[in-house]
Amino acid sequence: MYDSDYRIRVHRSRGNSGQGEAERTNLAIADSVVDGATIEWETIKKFEGMTDEQASKMSVKEFEEYEKQRMSKNAWIVANALVKRIDGAPVLSEYINCKLSAKPNEMFFFNKEYLVEYQHATAEVKKMKVPGSEYMEKVLKFFEQHYKVGELFMEYVKHAC
Repeated sequence: MYDSDYRIRVHRSRGNSGQGEAERTNLAIADSVVDGATIEWETIKKFEGMTDEQASKMSVKEFEEYEKQRMSKNAWIVANALVKRIDGAPVLSEYINCKLSAKPNEMFFFNKEYLVEYQHATAEVKKMKVPGSEYMEKVLKFFEQHYKVGELFMEYVKHAC
């Protein structure tokens, strides 16, 4: 974390402000994604790999869970296609790289409920009782020391260590 030469910029803009560097990059990304080719959304079709008998025996709750999982799988397939389009774009690939985040159940930092509990704890004693509090404190201290945070942006300050 300490000798990193990365510069991470996360910007949100209000209204129509296409004049900034981040906004121009976003427009270039949109141009590479919208290149006239189609992206197949429903790669995994409904009831694919199931017999008619299996499909008809599903309860409403089972069907809703099945659909949720199927849509999630389709979304990850589309996200992978977008990564390939942006990384394969002739001009953009020289300036930016596109990455796909890990699936939530495969992420390194998977204990979201503890982080929320840590952030909502008011007393220092209460924070220290949350599992993983030492790690969370270090990460938050790193952000405090090495990031410039504004209302609509968050930027890693290069060589701030």
